[in-house]
Amino acid sequence: MTARIDFQRPPVIEVVCGVLFNDLQQFKAPHLGLFWSAIRDVFPVIEERPPLDAVMEGGTPPLTFEVFALPPMVRVWLISNDGRSLLQIQRDRFLYNWKRAGDEDAYPRFDRVFPEFEKYLSSFCKFAESENIGTIEPRQYELTYVNHITMNNGLELVGEGALLVDHTIQAKEGRFLPPPSAFNWRSVYALPDDAGRLYCAAQTVRSTAGDRIVRLDLTARGFPGDASDAARGRWFDTAHDWIVNGFVDVTAPEVQVKSWERIG
Repeated sequence: MTARIDFQRPPVIEVVCGVLFNDLQQFKAPHLGLFWSAIRDVFPVIEERPPLDAVMEGGTPPLTFEVFALPPMVRVWLISNDGRSLLQIQRDRFLYNWKRAGDEDAYPRFDRVFPEFEKYLSSFCKFAESENIGTIEPRQYELTYVNHITMNNGLELVGEGALLVDHTIQAKEGRFLPPPSAFNWRSVYALPDDAGRLYCAAQTVRSTAGDRIVRLDLTARGFPGDASDAARGRWFDTAHDWIVNGFVDVTAPEVQVKSWERIG
């Protein structure tokens, strides 16, 4: 890996650490209530969402599907009072999100976000075993960084056409096409040692206020072939390094220095 790169004012608005595991068919709504009661002081708000589909990377064991009499359990959000922390739980997945709560909200850094994920994942694993629900058997890990780049944090320097250096718009003389009204692109890269893939996806979106935003998502998914805690930590460290260095590779250096205040 290259030397660690950091930013004083990164455009990241959300970070997600997650694990996909064996389907816990014995995990029912009352169990969720019991688990929530143990952490309700930290996550007092609860919401329901449709379950996430499993997306497996190559090189990992294929998912198997069985028919059960039980209806599928919904995905549950457990949200902190300040809205910055979120747990997502369903029968085969556990995720921890950090979300920016306001424009001046600073990203707390991976070295703080990942230990929070580890802490609550450990609590959930111990709960599943103590309630005889089953043992968590990881099948895949995921790390996602969501960035919103606006006219106030980078676009004002270079514009959309030069922000993403792998997909620049050539403003050559006599060009027939006008600037695009929208774009959507994705690049995929293999992680080392067959540990998964890194996805870089960029698209134009609108904020709730109607402002145009370039959303840049970097997602690493995969599995190291070893379900130990140490191997999980190494996988997430690698995923984080690839996301940071991938972010550097695909964005304009001028914006990194002047707007996001790059260090290293």
